[in-house]
Amino acid sequence: MTGSSSLVVTGGTSHQLRLRIESTGYTGPVFAADDFYVIAASGPDNNPVCNPTPAPAPSCFSAPSGNVVRNPDFNFDTTLNSALAYWSVTQGPAFSSASGVRGDAGYPSGNGFVGTTVSGAAGAVDSTLVLSQDGLAIPEGAVIDVRAQVNPRRSMSTTAAPWSLTLKFDTQVVRNASPTTSNVWVTFGTTISGKITVTGSGPHTISLEARTTGVANADIFFADGFLVEVLGGPGGQRVCNTSS
Repeated sequence: MTGSSSLVVTGGTSHQLRLRIESTGYTGPVFAADDFYVIAASGPDNNPVCNPTPAPAPSCFSAPSGNVVRNPDFNFDTTLNSALAYWSVTQGPAFSSASGVRGDAGYPSGNGFVGTTVSGAAGAVDSTLVLSQDGLAIPEGAVIDVRAQVNPRRSMSTTAAPWSLTLKFDTQVVRNASPTTSNVWVTFGTTISGKITVTGSGPHTISLEARTTGVANADIFFADGFLVEVLGGPGGQRVCNTSS
């Protein structure tokens, strides 16, 4: 929120600017304020100001607002005629051509992505599926939240039949895990103390890698609700001049 007002100055040359905030019945952060300035717009009788002082540049970080992932929930795109619009998939031999968007694989329901393996010995070989989206325009230095909703479907990872999920932003590993539970949706990604700082000018890529061994003819994982969102700039700068 921004605010401004025009006032006529009275009473000498020394003045005070104050902001008063009142709050009741709430525990926690109430407000944040920044970039205060007072600029002389005109003199008495609307006489123009000689050498007017321009408004200072805001001390904030220009970045896109909201979720920059396109089609994060695998909805059908009528223009591209695909529910997998903007996404790419590469997969090893154990994964089936049936891996893709399915109507029962979404969080908490509806469309989502499913990785599934073929039957027989071929479905049990060590293989990796990578679901990715590139072209994410985020400036260097941005601090971002990166996450997805994932639902491990196969049996838990074991020494004989290991498997893992890895969420990445570019080459940075956001989170890696060998699931120990199945058939439960979890938020998979950054934590309060573990945000990602963007390096390089981009464009950038989000990817989810699933590696599985030893389980054929089975759904390995569901994924949905991908998110990449700018939280701030270098040194804790707030975000301003945003565009989606």
